[in-house]
Amino acid sequence: MDLFITLYAESLLVAIFGGILLAIPGTIVVARNQVFIGATLAQVAALSAVSSSILLPESEWSYYLSKLIIVIAVITSIWFIDNTQTKNSTRESKTALLFLFASSLSLCLLSAVPHGQVMISQLLMSSILGANAREVMLLSLLFALFIPLSIRFAKTILLQTIDSNAARVSGHKVTSTNWLISIILGIIFSAVLPATGATFCFGLLVLPALIAARFSTSVKMHLILTPTLAVIGIVTGFIIAHLSDYPPAQVIVSLLTLPLGLDGLISIARKSM
Repeated sequence: MDLFITLYAESLLVAIFGGILLAIPGTIVVARNQVFIGATLAQVAALSAVSSSILLPESEWSYYLSKLIIVIAVITSIWFIDNTQTKNSTRESKTALLFLFASSLSLCLLSAVPHGQVMISQLLMSSILGANAREVMLLSLLFALFIPLSIRFAKTILLQTIDSNAARVSGHKVTSTNWLISIILGIIFSAVLPATGATFCFGLLVLPALIAARFSTSVKMHLILTPTLAVIGIVTGFIIAHLSDYPPAQVIVSLLTLPLGLDGLISIARKSM
């Protein structure tokens, strides 16, 4: 156990803080039936990180400026998906368009720079093992800031998410809430993605919330179960990765897909009886 803590302390803390920060707004993404937007935002954040690393010089301030660029890119992407109107376009088609643009362009940019393959591995397939003390500090501060706010306003935000018309009639400022959610997602992605990678971000944004939605009987239960499942999946994934010598991020995401896969197989079996 001492060896496990010594090897993974910073990486585990980054994964837990980042996983909870992603899982909570993930309840909103799932409630809106916008699961694929998680993959798109992860790719947009990765493209922003790649562009920042290429364009910005190596310095202390560039680290924080790159975070700001990711925040702006994520907010702009959400605005593009939710507000732009073209003939025969749907939310899904715009999400897919943005996903393909961001994923292809980031790979093109990385292929043209030295050590591009290393950056591809870090941003798109990171195993979290490169996390450091600065990332632990940043995520712990965001955790301390956002979690109390999430607890305070969770039901109000979910009401506006599930039934925006009823929320407007009740006097809630739905547009302001949507902008607030976009800003929060942008900040979270800017902090979590460089340390954990796109696969972890997408997986932890949607999988705990999807599992919780399947087994919850109330909104309160859903809100409690989602971050709980994220932490269980992260800790279990790290233990399995340590014992089997597999990358933790991919083990965690694979582990969290199992309940949904098993539930789907059970449903098929019941229908065939």
